Amino acid sequence: MNAHVQIVVIKGGILRYQEQGLNSFVVICPLKRWSWLVLFCDFGDNVGSFIHALLTLSYLSVNPNSSEKKVFELMCFDFDSNQSSAEKMPVPFEVLAQSAAYQELWITDSKVTFSELAFGQQWVSDDFLVILMTPESSDIEAISRQVYQQALSQARLLGFKSLIRTWNFFPRINDHENGLERYQHFCVARQDVLNHFPEFQAQNPAATAIGTHREENNFVFLFAKTKGKGLENNRQMSAWEYPPHYAPKQPRFARAMWHSGLLICSGTASVVGHETHHKGDVVKQFNESVLNVQTLLEQSEDKVEIHQGVFRFYLRNPDDIPQVLTCLAESKINHYVVLAADVCREDLLIECEAVFQK
Repeated sequence: MNAHVQIVVIKGGILRYQEQGLNSFVVICPLKRWSWLVLFCDFGDNVGSFIHALLTLSYLSVNPNSSEKKVFELMCFDFDSNQSSAEKMPVPFEVLAQSAAYQELWITDSKVTFSELAFGQQWVSDDFLVILMTPESSDIEAISRQVYQQALSQARLLGFKSLIRTWNFFPRINDHENGLERYQHFCVARQDVLNHFPEFQAQNPAATAIGTHREENNFVFLFAKTKGKGLENNRQMSAWEYPPHYAPKQPRFARAMWHSGLLICSGTASVVGHETHHKGDVVKQFNESVLNVQTLLEQSEDKVEIHQGVFRFYLRNPDDIPQVLTCLAESKINHYVVLAADVCREDLLIECEAVFQK
């Protein structure tokens, strides 16, 4: 076995973790303010096996009087699980495929305190608040009002004034109830609650709304004390400007959000303008979805490449996974997980979201 050394300069924190099974170590040395020299040494034959899968939400720093480097887990997502704990946040979807040793762990540089709430669980640091709720009711409009009311009230109480990212997972997203799709009921309830919290409407968050194949609800909110910067896609109409036939009250989310050196991309699919493209063709929908992400990267102030992203894909039909894997190989996307899930429109076969670091 040959030893390999890789030297990387990263600004604004670190976006790395080591692949399981490698005898590896990492040395971190400060170069200047917000800049680090990261020395990766391993005893494998592939330096590229180190995957960008640690997402840094606030700048990492080293105490010059201490040789010990401390980082703290803010969100550690546990895929294909319904059990939450202080260490893990469940993502209730079957994993169809993933890149080698994929893990999604969001870290910050200040202590994170976990606590159980009457309505869910929360993780709090100096700069960020995460709330997880898994209500058991099947009434999507009622539970949407409940979780948004509780989450926004808690954030207001604790002084976190900006909603940065939401994940909204619930079953039967395309089913009709009382004249509306369940997704439309969710949009109505979400906006009704937001109308009572104007501070959280100053900037729409990045967001995903996806249907679970299990009878499980799962809502995650990421708040911050500082405001993020929203980014729209010039190939797509802003979601809140959609024609009314999509929902009586339109979706309230930004196509992407810059915060703390991260470009956090909302769930996006094969939508151009406001219309679905390539109905019935999962390969073309995959390519259109990735093109939408690529467009966001090209519009952003700090240029990053598509291969640097950490991706989640939500795939309606698990039988399409061979085609999706071929697309992934051709797309240069290195770090991904593919989950079995329903997209918010019945004619959409696949959706993706991603996170990039400057």
